[in-house]
Amino acid sequence: MVWKKRLGTGYSSVSVASGVAITMYSDGSLDHVVALDATDGSQRWRYTIGPAYLGHWGSQSGPLSTPLITNRSVITLSPQGELFALDIETGHRLWIVDLVESQEARSPFWGFTTSPRLIKGLVILQTGGTDGQAISAYDPGTGKLVWTAGTDAVDYQSYGIFTIGGQKHLVFQGNHSLIGIRPEIGEELWSFAHGGTESASSTSSHPVEIAEGRYFVKNRSNGGVLIQVVTQNGAFTVEEVWRTGNIGGTYIYPIYHKGLLFGYKGRILTALDAGTGDRVWRSREPGDGLPLVIDGHLVIITKQGKLSIAPAGRTGYRETTSLQVFDDIVWSPACFADGKLYVRSMSEIACVEILSEASVKESVADLRGMIPNTHFAAFVDQLSTSDDKTRLLDDFLDEHKTFPVIESDSLAHFVYLGEAREVAITGDHIGRRIDQPMHRVKGTNLFYYSSRLEPDARITYRFTVDLQHSTVDVHNSNRIRSLFFGEASWFGVPSWKEPAHLTPLSNGARGEMDLVTFASAAGDTHQVKVYLPQNYDTDAGRYAVTYVHDVRRPFSLGKIDVSLDNLIGKKVAPVIVVLVPPFAGGGYNTYVGSSKRDLYKDIFINELIPFIDGQFSTLMGREGRANYGTGRGGFMACYATFSHPDLFGGMAIQSTYWDQTSESESDTIVPKASSLPPFHIYLDWGRYDARSPIEGNDTGKATEQFAKTLTDRGYDYVGGEVNDGAGWASWRNRTDRVFETLFPYKP
Repeated sequence: MVWKKRLGTGYSSVSVASGVAITMYSDGSLDHVVALDATDGSQRWRYTIGPAYLGHWGSQSGPLSTPLITNRSVITLSPQGELFALDIETGHRLWIVDLVESQEARSPFWGFTTSPRLIKGLVILQTGGTDGQAISAYDPGTGKLVWTAGTDAVDYQSYGIFTIGGQKHLVFQGNHSLIGIRPEIGEELWSFAHGGTESASSTSSHPVEIAEGRYFVKNRSNGGVLIQVVTQNGAFTVEEVWRTGNIGGTYIYPIYHKGLLFGYKGRILTALDAGTGDRVWRSREPGDGLPLVIDGHLVIITKQGKLSIAPAGRTGYRETTSLQVFDDIVWSPACFADGKLYVRSMSEIACVEILSEASVKESVADLRGMIPNTHFAAFVDQLSTSDDKTRLLDDFLDEHKTFPVIESDSLAHFVYLGEAREVAITGDHIGRRIDQPMHRVKGTNLFYYSSRLEPDARITYRFTVDLQHSTVDVHNSNRIRSLFFGEASWFGVPSWKEPAHLTPLSNGARGEMDLVTFASAAGDTHQVKVYLPQNYDTDAGRYAVTYVHDVRRPFSLGKIDVSLDNLIGKKVAPVIVVLVPPFAGGGYNTYVGSSKRDLYKDIFINELIPFIDGQFSTLMGREGRANYGTGRGGFMACYATFSHPDLFGGMAIQSTYWDQTSESESDTIVPKASSLPPFHIYLDWGRYDARSPIEGNDTGKATEQFAKTLTDRGYDYVGGEVNDGAGWASWRNRTDRVFETLFPYKP
């Protein structure tokens, strides 16, 4: 480590030239460009771009594009689409161009990301456009537009510059096409429809040169394609060479070195034969990261902050040395300049020197998943040294009839027993999009991972065998289709008890499901599922209604109907439950993002509620209506309730999305309690809620922040944090508290 210093959030990589290191970051309120002395990290100047580009739907706040350094200026692109130049010595702005205004560029969901480059004396970057404006060139001295070319949408891609037949080709990658362009004048030389999808993991890409005229493109969320540009009599044709699914499921594009492509299949480092697309090897180590090749070595900064070096060859991943640079997450590729690596996390920036005679460090075993001084640890020690391992394993299985193995009131020992080279575990207690290798007892096929949990915790989990085969725990009969892990196993630590309201009634009256057709004024038709309480057909009374937003499988997985059958007339008043259809297309922008949520809300308020009131015997006042949602639907439950306090008297929210963008709008979304009539509010979240440690998002922490916002605005709520996980395996355990809060039974 040469130096390290604090820095704010952002995805911009570091550019280095002439002793200065340039990057961009957010301090939470403002976004900045900063110039640091490359030798010691001291600040030379800082330019404030403007208000921070706020994180949303799992992203962190801050800029995304990587700055370009020219002889006299720094040229970079803000998340809002402003291309601007700064004086390299002072940081004073020289010129600025608004791509949205001048080029009709469309802002990608996570902001403008493409990076500018200086080619043939022109600053060129991908702008995206519907009328010959997909890529544009500017004068670096004035910002004047020189040429535009191509028609395609652009999200998070950047282009490449390659030579074909002695001629420079700018190879543009858009959401749908590859285009070869003469960089001096913007002349289109060839194009190829790559047939890709528009998911974020496929549009965060870059053409990778394999050989002259041969490029690999990660164009699908689950794979990529190799194309060949053929030159004949001055004309160009393009043909597909091969496709592969061996690289995909990642935002990271691969790199090429001596006949091999190095990239990621999910979170697994993978090497492909560049001639065929066949897999050569794969490795869980060093972890999900961002690779470079330097002097024949893979240099990877992992998303968990470890810098690792290994030979880039065909024999597999064999780490030579490593350094834990950050404790924070990393989403920016390293920069290599003047024999040093410049890397940044979401909170720091560092300079690391690669020494020519660095000693090879002995690898230290990862102790995660091991808890010493326990009965299970003693069994592992005994098994490791025993001459009769088969008998000990048989005795172990006879002794333990339920799995995981629970020791005392808070230790859970996860066990996989079977033929495998490697086994990993993922689950609520570990996090989404991350696996932890399980430990193998030498000389056996027993793998284990130990965790310390709360006495009343409930956890969903599953195993991955030999890097690709995902499976439930065959020794655990508790299964559920989980929110993120697919079909998964689950268990509760001894103090956790499955609620009685989840057990179907063996006799007695049950509610019924009804399906009604709703046609909106926009011309869309939706099937609306409605739960009607027991005796609805024979009772002449009017019923309270709970409207449920963006909740998938609330009856098949959530068992809301089963719970209400048990609770109505005992703890909960008779209530109708309506599943609100996904108006305006569904997705983040419909329920949370500002672009469609008002459209959804207006259809819900002005059309669906009057329709339901006309179809069913409902209470008409605010005391008879409530909103309920989880995740994105939780946000809409809040938004609709506080927007129309005259219509709703309560809301229930479990594990909601409340990101930096939402918090910035909190004064508008959540009015002061003193200005509104009282509400019944239920709110909960899990200690092991949906979260991705390598992306830095945590639904539980976000909901906790929302809870603080409610309290600060003067509201009381029922609920709080529970020692549970994510999805219906968790939420349904508290259905009784949800409806008791909204509509308690009053004999």
